[in-house]
Amino acid sequence: MAEAAADIARRATERLRLPPHSVEAEQSLLGAVLVNNEALYRVSDFLEPQHFFEPIHQQIYDIARSLMRVEGATSWVVLLDRTDATDSRTQALRSSLPPAAYEITPWSELADFYNKTVELFSRQVSVVRLLIALIVILSISNTLSMAVIERTTEIGTSLAIGVAVVIVISLFSDLRAVGNDLLTFDWRLLPLILIGTVINYWLRWLKWDYYLRYLRLDRNISHATSGLIFTAGLVMSVTPGKMGEVLKSFLLRQRNATPITRSAPIVLAERITLASGHDLAAASHRGIPGLGRPELDGLGRDPHDLVDTVCAGHSAEFGVQHRDIHA
Repeated sequence: MAEAAADIARRATERLRLPPHSVEAEQSLLGAVLVNNEALYRVSDFLEPQHFFEPIHQQIYDIARSLMRVEGATSWVVLLDRTDATDSRTQALRSSLPPAAYEITPWSELADFYNKTVELFSRQVSVVRLLIALIVILSISNTLSMAVIERTTEIGTSLAIGVAVVIVISLFSDLRAVGNDLLTFDWRLLPLILIGTVINYWLRWLKWDYYLRYLRLDRNISHATSGLIFTAGLVMSVTPGKMGEVLKSFLLRQRNATPITRSAPIVLAERITLASGHDLAAASHRGIPGLGRPELDGLGRDPHDLVDTVCAGHSAEFGVQHRDIHA
């Protein structure tokens, strides 16, 4: 019993002789040192490994301090003149330096606050864009609906006039002959006609694109963008003389600030060359026997014969006595 009591008293005395310490504080300090090198720089001048109570903490601190006290620099900072070159420079450094020895980290991965701010503002801007789009759509829809409601009478009158025009044209034209031609038409030729139409518009686009690059108006205009502008201009083909295709000049100005006065001549040149092509195509049919009409067989070489035949046909239709116009 006496020996056991003495052993307990000895252990109690040893505990009372222990210096004050905190294992949690040591762990917190080591965690800060391992995460941030600056923390090690601040305590390395006065803190020694033996100041730690736990032996394992002493070893960790000693190893960390020895690793930080290497010769030369342990980190480099590369400053760029342009921020948008960050990705290309990062890839260049990663490809030129061995990954096992160097770790390349761009600034965007370290700027957590910046990334969160950009994400927040991007969402806000997306919401604002959506609201603006809804406002524009509702405004246009309201304007169109009001225009239709306020002009119901005018629209009805216009439709009536249009129907009347169709009826009049049908009465004065050979509608039955058109129907017969449609019934006898070889519809197997339709794919060839469509292919020819596509080739025609493709050649016209090539001409438009050639003019742009010949006049050096193709700044920031790729071939795809040129094709989109040309296609958009086809919407105005229903205008008189197709002069509404000047819309292409307007779109070109919106794209690269090219003055309309410089690009509008391209549209005019297109119209002139297209009209010339139509004239050549029409002229190439002269001398072709018949052209689908028996009464024109053998004509085309002498314009007087063609005029006589056409006048004779109209005289027979309207009961007018035909007379020779040669004299």
